[in-house]
Amino acid sequence: MTLVIGVGNTLRSDDGLGVRVAEEIQKLKLKDVEVLTSRGENIDLLTLWKGYRRVVILDAMESHSKEPVKVFFAHAEPLPAAFEKTSTHGMGPLECIELARALGELPPYLAVIGIAGKNFEIGESLTEKATQAIPKAIQIFSTLLGGTHA
Repeated sequence: MTLVIGVGNTLRSDDGLGVRVAEEIQKLKLKDVEVLTSRGENIDLLTLWKGYRRVVILDAMESHSKEPVKVFFAHAEPLPAAFEKTSTHGMGPLECIELARALGELPPYLAVIGIAGKNFEIGESLTEKATQAIPKAIQIFSTLLGGTHA
C-alpha cells in the first residue's frame, strides 16, 4: 500500500498544489493507493504516515528552474530549502521531515514531489504555471508507483 499525502493551503493560491494534485490522483481510484490531504499543520505528517512503508508527499515549492515538477527521495537525503521558503504553515514539510529523520520516524520510502508554484498570496485560484504542472506531477507519481527508486 502506498500512502499519498497532498500538503498545502488551498486558500493561498499555488500553496494548494499538493492538495489539488492529491485530489486528482484520488479520482483515479488506483489499487493499493490511499490518498490523504494535510491542510493544517505539517506536524500531522508524523502520525499520518505511521505504519506505511511507502509514502509520497505532494507539495508546492519555490522553483527557479525550468522544470515544473521535481522528485526528492527524503528517505535517502534531506530536502532542499525551496520547500521552506513557500510554507504558509507553522512548521513546513522540510522541518517536519527532518524532525522525523532525527527521531528515527521516517518511512522506509519517502518520496516528495515538489510542484513549482509562483503565487502564495491569499486566493483560491492557481496560477497558469501551477495549473500546467498538475498533469506532469501525476505522470511522475505514476512512474514512482511502477517501481522502487533509491
